[in-house]
Amino acid sequence: MIIVRMTGLQWFKPLFVLSFILLLFACSGGGGSSPLSWTPPSERADGTALALSEIAAYRVYYGTVKGQYTGTLLIEDGSVDDAKLGEIPAGKYFIVVTTIDTDDRESIYSNEVEVNL
Repeated sequence: MIIVRMTGLQWFKPLFVLSFILLLFACSGGGGSSPLSWTPPSERADGTALALSEIAAYRVYYGTVKGQYTGTLLIEDGSVDDAKLGEIPAGKYFIVVTTIDTDDRESIYSNEVEVNL
């Protein structure tokens, strides 16, 4: 059984999954200004199509320990496919991304990536 973290700290079965697996980072040093990019998901967990217009937002989870995400960044535009990581201090981070649909359902985590900012 797979569970998903939802807004409001509730746990549910996943309603859809991210079809993007690879996150791309163009890291140029500290300061957290490095852009993060992804390919938006195109289908839900049940295999039905997910239109770009059904994506409301993305949530980036990050932390300094593998599998433990202490920070989040909400990207409130489902049509974008990149973001800056803001004012995150320089260092090594582990990052995953979720998709939030227009019904406020959040996907399971993408694959985790490690990045040095």
